[in-house]
Amino acid sequence: YSSALLALLARAPVRIGFRVNPGRNLLYTHLVTYELGGYEGEQFRRLLAPLGLKPDAPGPGLEGCLRAAALALPAGLEETGAAWVALHPGSTTPYKQWPAERYGALIRQLGAQPGLRFVLVGARADREAADQVLRAAELPSARVHNAVGRLELAQTAAVLARARLFIGGDSGLAHLAVAVGTPTVVLFGPSDERKWSVAAERHRVVRRELACAPCSIFGYYKLCRSRACMDGITVAEVAAECARLLGVS
Repeated sequence: YSSALLALLARAPVRIGFRVNPGRNLLYTHLVTYELGGYEGEQFRRLLAPLGLKPDAPGPGLEGCLRAAALALPAGLEETGAAWVALHPGSTTPYKQWPAERYGALIRQLGAQPGLRFVLVGARADREAADQVLRAAELPSARVHNAVGRLELAQTAAVLARARLFIGGDSGLAHLAVAVGTPTVVLFGPSDERKWSVAAERHRVVRRELACAPCSIFGYYKLCRSRACMDGITVAEVAAECARLLGVS
């Protein structure tokens, strides 16, 4: 109810939402049908329809925003010719967290490719995970740039747009990488890749097939002590998908 209630309290004249809850529906001025089996990106784009905007219309000003953000990138990240791989080692929930030592091992394995460099991205809350990844990666700082908690959202988008590949769990940054046109390898555990991933050759999904997964519905997770869906994903599986997209053996 929170988002609908905030919109009402703000006295927004137009309040658009999904027709999913009889009580919450009363708080909106415009309702859009929600399809349980539909890709979530398409679902949210349909929220634009009451405004007279086409769901497949390109976002206004994205290229300009990326160019402006690129002008303010920290030293070391502004090199347009560098072969960057971006990784998001954090997660908003422990249920989606892949072990930091495996991110480190992945960087070491991919780092055998000459000229390939890495940048860690994420919010301030991801700093501890990023530090653990850096220790496990055992590569010099010239090869691995830690930008976690140091970039604004637009700057992060600019970094992702320059990257050859994005690697991380199912998160907002994974969706941002898709939005700026960067190939992705996304690790799925409790969430459903049929709703939260893009079905395309340049966007790869890695997940452990378990009877209990996916278990997340509308952001709620069943109590789980093992996190077997994420812990079961191996470095070799992720590295294989990365190699396909990077075109390396």
